[in-house]
Amino acid sequence: IFSLGTELIDSIASVSGHPNHVYRLRVGVSHHLPKLLAHQLISAATECEDFPIHLVCLQGEASALVADLAVHHFDLVLTDQPVSLASDLPIESHMIGSCGVHLMAAPELAARYREGFPKNLSNAPIILPDPDSKMRQLLEDYFHQEHIHPHVVAELGDSALLKSFGQHGAGLFPVPSIAVPQVINQYKVVDFGPLEGITEHIYASYSASKQNNPAVDAILRKAHEVLLH
Repeated sequence: IFSLGTELIDSIASVSGHPNHVYRLRVGVSHHLPKLLAHQLISAATECEDFPIHLVCLQGEASALVADLAVHHFDLVLTDQPVSLASDLPIESHMIGSCGVHLMAAPELAARYREGFPKNLSNAPIILPDPDSKMRQLLEDYFHQEHIHPHVVAELGDSALLKSFGQHGAGLFPVPSIAVPQVINQYKVVDFGPLEGITEHIYASYSASKQNNPAVDAILRKAHEVLLH
């Protein structure tokens, strides 16, 4: 009831163009969606000068987030894989873009494996996302098809923790292509380049009956600008 009341206030202010209204943007982010990517998309709304934003952002399992979306706890949910929706739910879910996957490593480790990449990755130490993530499934399929057998040293569910271990030389680690420049700058690691044939898709779910939310619209526009289709 409180969420619906907030939504009503937002809708009235949007229609009337109230100059002092602050939009409450509630975004759910899947555990497996890279945080740098989520930040790049969501910042399109928080940095917009046309309307001030009060951001509420929570992460969790995709199915639980979409269930909360159905009862108006969120305005938007971002995930790394499609979600199953009941036919009677007033929710739309769409792929908003896709990007490649790169492998990266600390400089000393990168020097050992750059020549002959990616065929020389058998027995190379690698850090993988947890088995429930879409990127993990894509990587396992890739290694199987290319007859590459890396040495898995860690499986980490948090993308920031995965990058931190990679930064300190624990192993090579995957990064979505859209986040590569930021990861190089922030973690001082080396980019091996893309793994050919791997494409990670990004999905957005939002209420089909909800009046257009300018903050959500800004995020969707940003996705179309920065994600490769």
